[in-house]
Amino acid sequence: MLGSFAPRRFAQPEQTQAEWQPNFSFEMINTSTPQNSHLLVITYSRVEALADGVLLDVSPLAREAGFQIPVALTVGLWATYGAHDKTPAGDQGTVWDLLWMLRCAAIGILPAKLERHPHGETLWFELELTPRGKTQPELVQLKAISGGGDDGEPVLTILLPHED
Repeated sequence: MLGSFAPRRFAQPEQTQAEWQPNFSFEMINTSTPQNSHLLVITYSRVEALADGVLLDVSPLAREAGFQIPVALTVGLWATYGAHDKTPAGDQGTVWDLLWMLRCAAIGILPAKLERHPHGETLWFELELTPRGKTQPELVQLKAISGGGDDGEPVLTILLPHED
């Protein structure tokens, strides 16, 4: 049984992703060089994203699927392919399918494309998911980014291709 899942803010079915906005904190950085004197840096931690519901923690089920690090998926992914009236904890079938196919891609059973970056890796993989409002599944490309969390610990985030 999954632990309880109760994000503070979760995109409601009547909200579109464009209407739902997380709370960001901004910092102005003023350095001594003129070209950097008006640099705006957005700081938004993984902890804040999880608390706001921008990221949805699926770590308990991910551990059952063989992942040993925290795993989250984006609310955009869930709003597109998750159950209309459920959180990931309430729709374990879709989450399990997503996690299992990611695991199979990560260990080489399924085709995937791995991109290495200085701060982590991105694994591109495909699976069939049924979009909200449709009855037939479609082949979907997703990406899983592994990298450092807020304190440099290894974490994994599953996203739609256009999300960062």
